[in-house]
Amino acid sequence: MCWRSHALLPDLILVRRLDAVGVIGDGLVHKLTSELGLRPIAEQLDVPHTTIRSWWQRFQTRSPLLLAQCTALAVALDGTPVGINAIGAHAALDALGVAWQRGLARFGVRIGDLWSFWSRISGGQALGTHTTSPWAPGAEADWMAPSPLGGPAP
Repeated sequence: MCWRSHALLPDLILVRRLDAVGVIGDGLVHKLTSELGLRPIAEQLDVPHTTIRSWWQRFQTRSPLLLAQCTALAVALDGTPVGINAIGAHAALDALGVAWQRGLARFGVRIGDLWSFWSRISGGQALGTHTTSPWAPGAEADWMAPSPLGGPAP
């Protein structure tokens, strides 16, 4: 018996998350840009405190990988260097924004909003249960060919 789904996920959700990616993204942005703790943010978004705590912990864990991947994607989309003037999770969010802006400039509005874009480029795994990137070789993403502009060798 196969325990995998072979359906494509819409870009408004992430794998194993009940909340829409936009709600998750808003929660992460509130945490990064405000002085508020997780409980007040959870109340504002009407989600349990434990839920937003899980999002935040997973985002912090994955922020170095997100920074590297979004920077590489932004360079591949535009061909120019990316300047990020932040550190940690802030840098990852900034790099995601730069990649989205460059994707928007290249492909237009069909790429969706920032959070849909995040879901798409991560294959829905942005806050998955493991830290292996869907872009990494051998990460069961063999249907993704390496970028002709760089990336791992085939």
